[in-house]
Amino acid sequence: MNTHSCQLLSVHMDAVSDTGPQTYHGWLYYERKIDGTMPTTTTVDVETTVLSTETTQTTFDCSIWHYRFGHWYLLDSNYRTFNDSRTFCASLSPPAYVIEVQSQADNDWLSELTSTLCEAPGEYWLNGYDTDNSGTFTWIDSQTPSTYTNWYQPTGEPNDSTGPGSEKCIASSTGYMGVWVDIPCTVTRPVVCERNF
Repeated sequence: MNTHSCQLLSVHMDAVSDTGPQTYHGWLYYERKIDGTMPTTTTVDVETTVLSTETTQTTFDCSIWHYRFGHWYLLDSNYRTFNDSRTFCASLSPPAYVIEVQSQADNDWLSELTSTLCEAPGEYWLNGYDTDNSGTFTWIDSQTPSTYTNWYQPTGEPNDSTGPGSEKCIASSTGYMGVWVDIPCTVTRPVVCERNF
């Protein structure tokens, strides 16, 4: 029987114990030295059966932080306003912020995380804000203008379609190639939080 794929499940080490020689069959057991007596060694043969050596793909866990491009990301599928989403991300430990998409790779990752891995396509908040009604959005956390954009062109986004100055926030339509739309900050959307450490 090939037992090369077996693993030692637990080892307890202290000042008077030793791991001893390794064998492929059975267990080697060391007893503790008490009151000056010599330790005894007992070898027990145990038959092992290898059920499978193939790895199985685990389900992607959407409820934990994921590391990508030097940042950590957490999807939260609860619908909140933009300000409530910012508050939620900031309340996490460690504190985070609403995702800021700085490149095509960032935008693709947001779509992959939400649509493909977590199977939750939709519009997700981005951390940009039109501070002066100019149609130019600034990333709130980094305080930099959004140099990369992915506006939905057929409707002329950003377009303030609900009235002048009414659409100051950005959402990414992750189920539709990650295109961006400007929307009122008071509507509710899920969020992906981002942190740098």
